[in-house]
Amino acid sequence: MAAPTTPPVQTISNLERVETLPNGLKFVSTIDRIAPRVSLSLQVRVGASDENAQNAGWRRLYAGTVGRSVPTTKTNTVKTSDGFGIARLAERFGGNAGISVGDDLIEFWATGDSQNARQMLSLLIDMWKSPSLSDADITATRASLASQIDAQDLDLAELTSAALRNQEFVNERGEPVSYGLSEVGTTTSLEKLTATRVRELAKRVASSPATLCAVGDVDNAALRSLLVAQPAATVVPAVAPKFAPIKTGKPPFVVRDVPTQTAWVFISYPLGHVSAEDAPALRVLSASLGDIAEARLTKRLLGGALVDGAPSALSLSSQFVFRRDGSELLLSAQTSASRVERVKNALIEEVSKLKNAPLTAKEFEAARTLARGDWALSRQSMRDRAFLVGQSTALGGAPDGTWPARLATLTPQKTQATARRLFGSYALALVMPRS
Repeated sequence: MAAPTTPPVQTISNLERVETLPNGLKFVSTIDRIAPRVSLSLQVRVGASDENAQNAGWRRLYAGTVGRSVPTTKTNTVKTSDGFGIARLAERFGGNAGISVGDDLIEFWATGDSQNARQMLSLLIDMWKSPSLSDADITATRASLASQIDAQDLDLAELTSAALRNQEFVNERGEPVSYGLSEVGTTTSLEKLTATRVRELAKRVASSPATLCAVGDVDNAALRSLLVAQPAATVVPAVAPKFAPIKTGKPPFVVRDVPTQTAWVFISYPLGHVSAEDAPALRVLSASLGDIAEARLTKRLLGGALVDGAPSALSLSSQFVFRRDGSELLLSAQTSASRVERVKNALIEEVSKLKNAPLTAKEFEAARTLARGDWALSRQSMRDRAFLVGQSTALGGAPDGTWPARLATLTPQKTQATARRLFGSYALALVMPRS
């Protein structure tokens, strides 16, 4: 049977609209005319899968370089090369702008007065299609990234993330791929990224598929006219690598070279590619572990029986991390060195329980209510809403505005079935005091 086709225009609500243009660009708009402001998020499908061990960090090097100097075009005549080029130009639009690099996307964004929306979008398109990549700017950005590599050796979050990624995102030979690579690259990979090589890789960005999300006082017709004038993408998004299964029985990574007086336990359950149907269930499962008042880990580790006069854990968190190819459930808990084993076992046991039985009616409703409220809360800022609404469409997910309806169709049984199917092997990292 033929696969169902997506209609060119989808009206998600009276205010939200998703359109696939004839050139393949996607245009998402959410109307909010409470103030004459607009936020634009142009997201290009160039992600971690477009990097390898030889060119790791090239997207960060590219983005940092683009941000230093704004291209001179018919609409942009200001040229600076001081590291603040985009920000200085955006001030003329009554707002700000920049570039961000995520796991799966490179984002060009701008927020400002809605009467300047066309000029703002022109700026983003210029940065995307015709960036200024001078030798001097590339050299300066490379030096900045090299200093970040040195700083990571003392960064607790970076060391722990690396320890988990080195277990989850490797190929059959144990080599890091995709999300397992360093975001800022390595000393060796940065040295190989010459100015000529960076400009070659920039052509991939300019020719990749993209999605524009506009939020606020949006003039759809004006922005659409700029988008339809762009050529169609000629680069196919990189294929997701096949991650090797985590080896069972492998000792946990232990991180000691950080100045910490307490211990931390980090456990990550790799989920692979998460479908639109599974995402709401995973958010509810995460909330049931650590976010709601009756969360299972909270009750067990923070409010349970005292151990030597103190709770088993000092703090904890549960997070569903969404990525195009390598989503994960990430659990963490801060504790004392003497309680690490107890806390680690508790985290693993509570995840196993989610697979063996459905949430109680009280747990399920509380977790689902939080998932709905957290979705709305994270979209209060126009800037955040433009990115998050656009991201779902850019990565091929369900329209962002359908989230409340998808949550409403969940049941405890469906949620348990998702846990049973997706929660399998896990990666473990321990952060211990030097002593």
